[in-house]
Amino acid sequence: NVQFPYFVTHEGGRIAGYEDTVLLSVGDFGKGHEAQNISSPLGKIVKVGENGSWSVFTLGHRNPQGLFFNPKIGLFISTEHGPSGGDEINVLSEGANYGWPLESNGVTDSYDLKPNGSLNGFEIPFWTTKLNPGISQGVYVPRDKCLALSDTLVIGSLTGQKSGPENFSGHNLLLIPADLSRVEPEK
Repeated sequence: NVQFPYFVTHEGGRIAGYEDTVLLSVGDFGKGHEAQNISSPLGKIVKVGENGSWSVFTLGHRNPQGLFFNPKIGLFISTEHGPSGGDEINVLSEGANYGWPLESNGVTDSYDLKPNGSLNGFEIPFWTTKLNPGISQGVYVPRDKCLALSDTLVIGSLTGQKSGPENFSGHNLLLIPADLSRVEPEK
């Protein structure tokens, strides 16, 4: 039975499953240091057991707003609100550390952040931006459901900010080929 602190920011809270794996995203609740504490559920993607127990699937997350399975590559993906200019898309690998609050491409006065890829032992996000689109939940669109978007990951934006011709295109959506090709991180 895990008790979460009441806080009004960085809650996370998505749930996703595939076959016998159920994952839950848990934000850092404004306590960034807890994202690196392996015994705390804060700032983690946790794996939920059949009996309600949990274990750390990945750590080092700030505010994971989206969580879904990509069957094209056979992996879960999380979307995450970073600090100013640090939203991320992460391809999740069990046991991996995504760096918060030590690494981010965003800016904050709360932590002495290093740019993604600066420190050893942390995963580099698949996609990040210097803007603040407020990326949210994503979904995989299979080939047989929508011809225009077949084999595409569609990820929503909460703010509607335009972040590039191939990315949000002013339509509040980020479209990524499901095989994760042809998308360059924002500069």
